[in-house]
Amino acid sequence: MGDIIDLYSDYAILTDDNPRDEDPLKIIEEIKQYHSFEILPNRKEAIIRGYEMLNDYDTLLIFGKGNEEGIIYKDKIVEHNDFVTLSSLLKER
Repeated sequence: MGDIIDLYSDYAILTDDNPRDEDPLKIIEEIKQYHSFEILPNRKEAIIRGYEMLNDYDTLLIFGKGNEEGIIYKDKIVEHNDFVTLSSLLKER
């Protein structure tokens, strides 16, 4: 996926997506070693940042979570929904 993003995008932000028992920053660093992506582990902040960077005719692609209701970190689930986050940004516009 990283190679495709490198090839077809102008900018990319790496963020969390159910790291479960793994260290989220370690996962991101493993991906980043091959690509020049921005790292922003907080998924909501990453979506907001990507949205705020948009110019006319740009496209924001959000991969991974779909309409899930949380992010799994070891033994806890942090409430989060990509669709809700993006919808609130669009309503503010």
